[in-house]
Amino acid sequence: MAESRRVPQPVPEDSLPPPPIPPELRPPEPSCLHLTQVVPRDAPELAAVFKRTYVFAHGAASQLALEQVPLAAGGEAHPELVPGVVPSARILSEMIGLREGTDLIVQGAARPARPAAEMRIALRVGPYEHQAMVYGRRFARYERGRISFTRPEPFEEMPLRYELAYGGRDDAFEQALMAEVERTAPPSFRRSRAVLETIFAANNPLSYPRNRFGKGYVLVERAESIDGRELPNLERPDDLLTPERLVVGDPLAWLKQPIPVGFDHL
Repeated sequence: MAESRRVPQPVPEDSLPPPPIPPELRPPEPSCLHLTQVVPRDAPELAAVFKRTYVFAHGAASQLALEQVPLAAGGEAHPELVPGVVPSARILSEMIGLREGTDLIVQGAARPARPAAEMRIALRVGPYEHQAMVYGRRFARYERGRISFTRPEPFEEMPLRYELAYGGRDDAFEQALMAEVERTAPPSFRRSRAVLETIFAANNPLSYPRNRFGKGYVLVERAESIDGRELPNLERPDDLLTPERLVVGDPLAWLKQPIPVGFDHL
């Protein structure tokens, strides 16, 4: 009789199963279809983004792939290609409801039939063609005030990524600039240096504006900036980097420098 009068005891919360998530709050499964809001004019509109995956084979018509790749919700970087250089994007978000043109992205490598020091490649779609010169590793030399380029080394494979195109940073110039600022700046600057370095690492205003991932960008004529500097492996055939064009001279004069060439996301 005494047992039947016992007050029920509460169950500890950590022993209870988690409550079910309502269907309307569950994250959607990866899909080839996505609805998103866009505002192309004055009023918002609803856009449907649909993705199709095809398989291409040489000399044959494209075929619908058996496995359809879902839309990418976020970005993802490539594996590091050049030590110390933040890698370029392998995937960008595809949840974009309004595009003004068609993007053609090629992720691959140039492979000569046999090891070669240089080769020309091209991508052609209908009347449109995109060409690039591909070079093996080569370097700038600075001797007695004269700039020269070494002969390219033979290569078997060269990734078609913007890390290997013209661009990047002039590290020697930036280090000399930072040393001069530290020498002349008030003590308060030294306390904020770590914050400034973090900001510059994410969006360095002294990087080549057209391609912050690349190589070969030299701001001032200094031996430490030039001698041994690795040069780009990918270049536009009609806009090659030459010893005479290597030194920019003024960070604001970047418009006269070569336009980087690539086939991947930038």
